[in-house]
Amino acid sequence: MNAPLRALARALLPRPLRRWLTRHQRLRFTGPYPDWAAARAASSGYDAPEILQRIATAAREVAAGRAAYERDTVLFTEPHADPFLLGAIQRVAPSGTTVPLRVLDFGGSLGSTFLQMRPWLAPGRALRWDIVEQPAVAELGRREYQTAELRFHASLDAALDPDPAAPDVVLLSSVLSYVEHPWPILQRLAALPAAAWIVTRTCFSDTPDDRVVVQHVPASIYRASYPAWVFAGEKFRRFWTERDCSLAWHSTVEGGASAGPLHFAFKNVVILPRGAAQETASTASAAL
Repeated sequence: MNAPLRALARALLPRPLRRWLTRHQRLRFTGPYPDWAAARAASSGYDAPEILQRIATAAREVAAGRAAYERDTVLFTEPHADPFLLGAIQRVAPSGTTVPLRVLDFGGSLGSTFLQMRPWLAPGRALRWDIVEQPAVAELGRREYQTAELRFHASLDAALDPDPAAPDVVLLSSVLSYVEHPWPILQRLAALPAAAWIVTRTCFSDTPDDRVVVQHVPASIYRASYPAWVFAGEKFRRFWTERDCSLAWHSTVEGGASAGPLHFAFKNVVILPRGAAQETASTASAAL
């Protein structure tokens, strides 16, 4: 996405989302570091207690109806669908409304994406949304937010083993970069007979290998820093094409960033099995 188009995209965003984006672009990155351990030693870590406290506070505001949804603990008062994500889900949702749409949301916090997107899914649509999160987050989710539609799990095994039905969508929203060992997780998720894998707001570069940086969050969101992977785009593409999948890359309004000499960009990626990639445009735009 070139600069004029990115400026136009920003202008079309609701004002609260533009404010969130302004905060997001105050993120600072340092590095790159030789490995995850070195980056971890140079940061406070993603499991800092303050982060969970902020996540819980924001989720409670949404649950109480005082906010429409939250993203990265920032509250939004007006409903707003993510058009990229909604379109990607629409493309692979089962026809009709009685067959459940099953979403496996790896790293889905306390239901951030679920709560944002649920109003935009047809009210009669059967839905099962399973979130895999850190044990402390999953425990809080089960205690305060779990419903027949929304379930929380502390591990991928817990999410998959009790119910062998495959998810329609595997969602990885701004999470892969913050997992110490993302590739074994990707291997497990790629082995699922899903209709689509959707990766959002994830950092990619044109380097031949993955690199590690430290992401510093501005105090206006919460004061923290943690390691983050910047994925080698070609390596990521090859992983999926070797599994007979096609990838559609999409720029995001977050744009690019740097850590020292390393330049990278936030990307959205839709990954489809080869056969599904041949669907017609009319099927892709079918309403849920």
